[in-house]
Amino acid sequence: MGQGVQRAWNAPRAGLVVAGFEVPHLHIHVAPVWDMTDFDFSKAKQEENPSALTGAAVKLRAALLELGYEQARGCTSGA
Repeated sequence: MGQGVQRAWNAPRAGLVVAGFEVPHLHIHVAPVWDMTDFDFSKAKQEENPSALTGAAVKLRAALLELGYEQARGCTSGA
């Protein structure tokens, strides 16, 4: 997943954050990272446009397929 994120957004690194403060369960964020400030979730933009999220999912799927992860081919529903 990290390699796909790096390729899709042309990022030097992929970051991994395990969180659970904003919701009552634990979840993992994998995101493109350019520097340490990218880990500051207080600066994150809330995406209001569902099609932008779908576009990001398509972009990530394409990058994973380019890397040879054929499992991404079967993941065609939303993000």
